[in-house]
Amino acid sequence: MDFPQQLEACVKQANQALSRFIAPLPFQNTPVVETMQYGALLGGKRLRPFLVYATGHMFGVST
Repeated sequence: MDFPQQLEACVKQANQALSRFIAPLPFQNTPVVETMQYGALLGGKRLRPFLVYATGHMFGVST
């Protein structure tokens, strides 16, 4: 897998984790939760999560 593919896989994994965290919050259709969703799930390259996953992979940590 080349770098762009690895980065895309990481972005998907990070977005899914954030969505799972936000989904059970009460008051789903309120400005606070909508703002959290917008801020957390906004596009971007997500380089930091990629570096965390890559470091974990180097040390044999499962995701």
